[in-house]
Amino acid sequence: MLIVSNTSSTDKPFTVRWGSQAFFYALPSGTVATFTWNGTQQNSTTPANPTNLKVRVSDDQLILNWEFSPLADSYTIKRADTPGGPYTIIATGIGVPEYFDTQAISGNNYSYVVSAVNALGESSDSAESSATP
Repeated sequence: MLIVSNTSSTDKPFTVRWGSQAFFYALPSGTVATFTWNGTQQNSTTPANPTNLKVRVSDDQLILNWEFSPLADSYTIKRADTPGGPYTIIATGIGVPEYFDTQAISGNNYSYVVSAVNALGESSDSAESSATP
């Protein structure tokens, strides 16, 4: 299942990929869409690493967003206290490309990477992104 929301004031186009299938969709402004599939996805490789990782501060928590990774079943979130790591896994099995780090301590700088996971393995890490709550 894929749930997509568009909180902007303009329509947002995107491409949905599932296995070897893909389709284009334009989500109208201010709406939410849910996509579900029947059957099984024929993965033949590990997923691509997540891209465009962004971390932003909201009410003393850090919110991570990234681009959907084709062939991913879930995502693993890793955090470090210093840029470049070492990273500690703070969450696994995340089903959507968004994560709320409610354990981040105000005033500390954190660096994050995300990897994509499917039954065949785990991708390499995303590029790092950092923020201070």
